[in-house]
Amino acid sequence: MTIGEHKIKISGTACVDQPLKIGGIYDLTLSEVECRSIETFTNDDGTEDKISKIKLTPYTVLNAINEKEFIIGKAKKCSQSQKLRAIIHELYYQNSNNDEEFESFYCRIMSEIIENERAKLF
Repeated sequence: MTIGEHKIKISGTACVDQPLKIGGIYDLTLSEVECRSIETFTNDDGTEDKISKIKLTPYTVLNAINEKEFIIGKAKKCSQSQKLRAIIHELYYQNSNNDEEFESFYCRIMSEIIENERAKLF
């Protein structure tokens, strides 16, 4: 089947060093985003559109540029556990042949980390 359009749907939040202006037009750059899924939708003309769902991570840096200013982004402040969860998410999605649901994978990896640290106590 022929692909009509490749689309991206973005969700999440990112921090910047100053506010954007309502009605302002900006060029954005993003780093450290995660593709969570790709959905295919069949169009009436027989083509398919593919929509990639992108999630901003705690490490996402967003920069905004307009005619007069450059707004610098920074990584979002987050807890150590949120950072660890983001890393485990990355591990999960790097393993594309994963038959395991993310929450099961997360619990298994966390259990391994806890057991490794517990073993250091004795």
